[in-house]
Amino acid sequence: MKLKVLGCHGGESVHHRLTSFLIDNKVCIDAGAICRALTLEQQAAIEHVVISHAHLDHVRDLAFLADNLVTIAHRPLTVHCSHKTHQMLMSSLFNSILWPDFTQIELANGQGPVVQFREFSLDDNFEVGHLRFKSYLMNHPVQSLGMVVTDNQGSALAYSSDTGDSRLFWQALKHVKNLRAILAECSFSNHLYSLAEISGHLTPNHLQHLITTHALPVHVPIYLYHIKPSCLPELVNEIVDVQVALPMHPMRILELDEEISVV
Repeated sequence: MKLKVLGCHGGESVHHRLTSFLIDNKVCIDAGAICRALTLEQQAAIEHVVISHAHLDHVRDLAFLADNLVTIAHRPLTVHCSHKTHQMLMSSLFNSILWPDFTQIELANGQGPVVQFREFSLDDNFEVGHLRFKSYLMNHPVQSLGMVVTDNQGSALAYSSDTGDSRLFWQALKHVKNLRAILAECSFSNHLYSLAEISGHLTPNHLQHLITTHALPVHVPIYLYHIKPSCLPELVNEIVDVQVALPMHPMRILELDEEISVV
């Protein structure tokens, strides 16, 4: 599978974009920066968006993507999420107050609603286009789901979503066949450990502890995202220290617009 980084930060500025990843041009994981990163033609090619949780930095561009797709899409956009996330999105976003309810608005070509939801259960296996997903409940103030994504060639990618210490997910990675990459959130620098704990996020020290405690598979690249922009300079050096301590676990911070082949 080909992964494109649309957004990989835990905050936004002219140089930073909110979390969103595009797989094989058709499937997005989270929707923080879809419209900021893609042309209208590229947006129209998206068939599915899988939402890990309802926090605004992961769902904001569902609103603007839907608005763009009304006139250019050939089919409804399918949004995959848990029942609880679906409820939050309908009550707080697509509520015809903050934003129109695009599940009730027809595409200009008459081929169905702009947006349709498909729910999946916690710890569920489900298919999204040509990909298979397995969800894991994470540790975050709202319900947040980590995921393992497997393509039709059998290559697997793990996505932590926003999380603190979530043992089930990290333990499960030891048993994932053909695990080729791990996307791990790492939001705050080490001296902000207490803030990370309260908000359900990780620091480099915490990430190092998880890797060693749960014996993650060696030589699987770990790509870090969701860094808070104000923490980035300090966190860069702290990640170097983790890499020195764990040389068998290659890791680096993701960059905007880069593409990664997961094979």
